[in-house]
Amino acid sequence: MTVALAAALATQTAEVAGVEVARALLGVVQLIAESAENVRVNREYALALAGRISDFVSIVTLELAQDQTDEWFFALENFRIVLTDAYIMLQEQEESSYLAQLLYRERNAARLKDVSDRIRDGFSVLTLQSHVELHKLANATRLSESEALAELDSNYVEAAKEAARPAYRDTSDGPQVPPEPQLFLGRAAETALLANMLAGPPSSCRVAILGGPGMGKTTLALTALHAPPVVARFGSRRYFVSCDAADGQSSGGVLFIKLVARSIGFFDNCRGKLMERKIAALLSREPSLLIIDNFESVWEAHFQRADAEEVLTFLGSIDGLSILVTLRGTERPHGIEWTLPYLPPLQSLDRNASLQLFLSHADSLTAEDGNSTLGKLVDPMDGVPLALMIMATLAQYESAASLYERWTHLKTALLTHGARDRLSNLNASITLSLESPRMTQVPEARNLLSMLALLPSGTCDSDVLQWSSDAPEARRAISTLLQTALAYRTPDSPSRIRVLSPIREFMLSQHLPSPDALRPLYSHYFGLAELILHEGTENAAPDAIAAIAPEVDNIYYVIRHALTHSSDPRPALQASVCMASVLYRTGIGYFDLLPTALDIARQAHYDDKAADLLRWWGSMAYHTSISARRTPQDLWTEALTLYERVGDQRGVIDVTLCLAPSLPPDDAARSCEEMRRAAETLGDEVLAARCDGAQGAAHERAGRNERARECRQAVIDRLRSLGDSTKPAHAHIMGYNMFAVADLLLDAGRVDEGVAGLQEAIPVLRAGHKHTGVGEARRRLGNILAERGDAIQAVRQFEAAARDFQMGNSVRGEVSCWQYAVSAHISLGDCTAAERAVERAEDGLRALGDDVGTYDRARLLLSKGELALHRDRVEAEAILHAALTTARSRDRDKTQSSESMLFTEARALELIGQLAEPEEARRCFIVAALVFRIYSQTDSVRVLTRLAHVLDGNAARVLLDAVIPPLRRFGFKPVLATALSRRREIVQTL
Repeated sequence: MTVALAAALATQTAEVAGVEVARALLGVVQLIAESAENVRVNREYALALAGRISDFVSIVTLELAQDQTDEWFFALENFRIVLTDAYIMLQEQEESSYLAQLLYRERNAARLKDVSDRIRDGFSVLTLQSHVELHKLANATRLSESEALAELDSNYVEAAKEAARPAYRDTSDGPQVPPEPQLFLGRAAETALLANMLAGPPSSCRVAILGGPGMGKTTLALTALHAPPVVARFGSRRYFVSCDAADGQSSGGVLFIKLVARSIGFFDNCRGKLMERKIAALLSREPSLLIIDNFESVWEAHFQRADAEEVLTFLGSIDGLSILVTLRGTERPHGIEWTLPYLPPLQSLDRNASLQLFLSHADSLTAEDGNSTLGKLVDPMDGVPLALMIMATLAQYESAASLYERWTHLKTALLTHGARDRLSNLNASITLSLESPRMTQVPEARNLLSMLALLPSGTCDSDVLQWSSDAPEARRAISTLLQTALAYRTPDSPSRIRVLSPIREFMLSQHLPSPDALRPLYSHYFGLAELILHEGTENAAPDAIAAIAPEVDNIYYVIRHALTHSSDPRPALQASVCMASVLYRTGIGYFDLLPTALDIARQAHYDDKAADLLRWWGSMAYHTSISARRTPQDLWTEALTLYERVGDQRGVIDVTLCLAPSLPPDDAARSCEEMRRAAETLGDEVLAARCDGAQGAAHERAGRNERARECRQAVIDRLRSLGDSTKPAHAHIMGYNMFAVADLLLDAGRVDEGVAGLQEAIPVLRAGHKHTGVGEARRRLGNILAERGDAIQAVRQFEAAARDFQMGNSVRGEVSCWQYAVSAHISLGDCTAAERAVERAEDGLRALGDDVGTYDRARLLLSKGELALHRDRVEAEAILHAALTTARSRDRDKTQSSESMLFTEARALELIGQLAEPEEARRCFIVAALVFRIYSQTDSVRVLTRLAHVLDGNAARVLLDAVIPPLRRFGFKPVLATALSRRREIVQTL
């Protein structure tokens, strides 16, 4: 028994006893219990608290039966005040959104503990003066049946025997029942369960098939009716009663019994008890099965229920009669003892069953159609069998592409075939449920359904109460929607209520919510977008990210609706900016909202929102696989113009930092210095730190590595001076610049310091939830490990880095890890693994589609050429020259700096030099060494070692004498080994 139920029973007991104080206490306990049941985060603590309170109050109410002192009653009043405080605290948590409850879990847990301690102390003050006496309740004496009733029953049995020869029509073929459904798929488990129950050992069983509109209740009943075990047991004594004719009739019970009589072939005009006796006599002669279809037609209205349930009670009393009822909704009628286990209400089909059902009816669908648009036709049906069968039937006469085009315009109005009844028209089926008495008795239920139609992922009860103006009516509306199966509880999260897609589409096309009803819904979900932006970005805790996922689809759908329906689109535009930021930072969300929002912002002349959207679009185009149709630089430049127009200085600084990598290094450094001064004027130290970091990147591109390291260190020092550098929002900036300092140390040849710096930066980046930053640091560490000869650990770092980039939604970062892994696998002698790494890199670039640039193609060719170098030198030479040509292409990659392209060209020359004749090899190595000298001392020393292998005599020895000491210092064992071997050869020949 739940705490809430126990408290309710105790309250009723107190009211009967007339104890006012006890009733007041127990009333508070009941409220506390109900609130605790609705708390979703820290729920176990809330329920434990409610249970403790219930136990305490139970003891107190027993003590009230004894005479107590005034002091005891004073302490009791204080105890009641503490209980009221507990209720207020729980109610605040209950009324908070699920996301807010999750984000503030620890704070709320502390509050729960505090109030628990207060209640314990309050109870301790109540020193109980008398022993608690247990009161035994006497069971009411059951009234025995009177002799008159026994005699009446005896007469009834005799009358039934006399009625063995009624005026009914009987044929040797048995009653007419509907035929067995063809191609009934997706309900194998339910069909088998029903058949076993109906044909099983008990003399009779009573089963209700429940479910929403279009779920196939009638079809399942007919399939069970014709199942071989059922036919074997009941033979011709299987009867089918359709209650459709009784829909809306005031005399539902009378008409119901007549429908039953006619279905079994009984056409006598007798009425009342006489008719019942004759029906019972006929059906009890041998085992019989009665299917009552669409029972809600005679039962659902409040004025029908008593009569319909009375008839059902009568039918349930007939020996040997099994009853199978189909009924819209999830509520089983009273008046009959249903057989256990209950058949659960029918749920929508899973995707595999949906595809199977669709294809079994859409036999004309071609393979080409199936590959291109099958999912687009099946997925919107959300597993509703009626919708799937109608759509599949239409697909027999129309191409899938044309049918999908019509669906996008007509929605559920398209789903009709033949007659406009509930079995062949989805809108008619949904309308029957929507206009049912249970729905019309609760007008708020339709309003709630229309708003739930905007939430594809459903929502929690507590969130409904957030945007509902009348909480009691909202709870009643939720209950009504669940009873009628127009909504359902999601199996993976029972506290969420959801509406199936076809019903959602019907409501959105026929019953849109009013603007007044939508305002609190808009405010709620736009508020969630803001909360996600500040608490749920990549710098937030993982549980915040997990909390975002269930609400993302809802937020996007509500935003889209507001953009096209609201008279003031500005709040929806701000929510669009929030979600664009979340998409860029976490990869959670969808891109297609951004262009739509940008168009509306431009049309409405909201320049500030348009600039924000352009800024995030540019960042996505630069760092991820999202297509921009314009270069990131173009998007940022337009955003910069708009920010300057509206006077948004922070926006100007942000976009200028984004544009810096595309400027010449000296111009970029000057621009970042100017932005740093502007940020300091604004008093924004974090923004100023970002400017320092961008300036350091510009100096690094110019080859001024020492100056670059100073700028990066300035970022670290500035953030540490704030005293909260460990905050996730600052940790990712701190960690990234720590990584940059380590990288510069490596390029300067201070390898041990650089490796230590990388290892120090990785946990800081992880603390900031900067997945791409962790990926970059691990990838760099993998490079150094490979150079030092630890290829196994290098491969592990590359694989871990690829996962980090994947989590950060950086396809290019992930691809780069597989490309670097090629070298490590080759050094281990595993060309098969190297080939797999090349394939994974190709798969990643394929995902980029039209966004693959010159740099991407050149790097992939380098990986293929390096692999071919160890298999087929002729093929390798061709591939590497193609890579060099691509890197030198005039069609420069605007997503990459010119320095990155030059670095790629140098790497291509290094690999070509390993294939070329000595003279050409010397030219390749010299050019590559000169390029690497600008950016990386370690790469330069490695190439100079290769150059020494193609030089003659004394020149080679002099060069080797120069490179061997730094190679020892770097710990680059494989290259050092080749250098020492080459020097030994030279010494021996001199």
